[in-house]
Amino acid sequence: MCVSKSWHALISDPDYLDSMFTWPSLFFLRRHDGIGFVTSEGDGGLPLVDSALSFLPAASTITLLDSCNGLLLLRCSPAVATRRPAAFYVVCNPSTQEWAALPQPSVEPGFDNNDIKACTAALGFDPSISCSRFHVFQIEEEERMYNYFVRAVEIYSSETGTWARKETRWPYYWVYMTGHKTYFNGFLHLTVWELGVIAMVDTKGQAWRTIAVPSNGFRGSVSHSQGHLVYVDVRAKQIDALAIYVLEDHSRDRWTLKHKVKSAVLFQLGKLPSLVDHNPVIAFHPTCDVFFLYDEKGRRLVSYDMREKRAHVVRSLEDVALVDVEEVYPFFFYVPFYSVTIDGQMFTLDVYQN
Repeated sequence: MCVSKSWHALISDPDYLDSMFTWPSLFFLRRHDGIGFVTSEGDGGLPLVDSALSFLPAASTITLLDSCNGLLLLRCSPAVATRRPAAFYVVCNPSTQEWAALPQPSVEPGFDNNDIKACTAALGFDPSISCSRFHVFQIEEEERMYNYFVRAVEIYSSETGTWARKETRWPYYWVYMTGHKTYFNGFLHLTVWELGVIAMVDTKGQAWRTIAVPSNGFRGSVSHSQGHLVYVDVRAKQIDALAIYVLEDHSRDRWTLKHKVKSAVLFQLGKLPSLVDHNPVIAFHPTCDVFFLYDEKGRRLVSYDMREKRAHVVRSLEDVALVDVEEVYPFFFYVPFYSVTIDGQMFTLDVYQN
């Protein structure tokens, strides 16, 4: 069992579940000076969340890569010279202050020599399956015709403590990622350019699938909410609008249009961005009909309630580390998880030392 009987009774209580809707929404984000943390009620952390990650040993650089059900995936470089390669992965739980440094994959994390790169990684953790096991997916890309296509995925299992590199087996040879990804139902889901599909791979690298997306999927993004896969289409027939689709029938890969909204409603008094140039959606609330977006021109975090059809400016955000070549804004929705989670060997300070 992952949790005690008393805790299970608490989280099964309807009144407790209703109270979840009053909790502030939490985001980690990349800032120019490091990692930031904001809530829908202001800066700073919660009493039981170490949002500064102060429990981690000193490192010269820490880059936040992903967040999944209470765990964070980081790419770190040691603060001192070491025999260890320059960069490595750390998985941590800010709520319990646990952390583990992972062994090296076959390609160094963050490696980029213009021909091959391993700059993208994703975290897979599902506490409904196991409260201690997690997976890390490192995406290995190869340059062809000035673009990078996915040639392999290397997968780390905390259960075995090892990496397994798998050549891609999707029905398309050229799979170019847009950067949007989500872990759901045991699969990593990736949005890709031009093919009009979501590419999927399981935690063992054995099942490789694709799901056709609605419309042309030019700048769409994938997420999940309320137990369903969600797809955001920014190239709807009405250009400056978002269309939200839900995959309600997984057996037939059938999408249902859930909502459509114009950018004028989303951004209200601010300067209207071109949705064709960038997908502004950064996250969906896991339990209700709310999604979040970043207004780059107005430097604002905005929420939108699909039931009430109303946008709300959550807060201003001036210091967000944006990279021009990135398709995805550097926000990571965070749900605290207070159970013991980190599986595998626990590393100590000697990870960072000779």
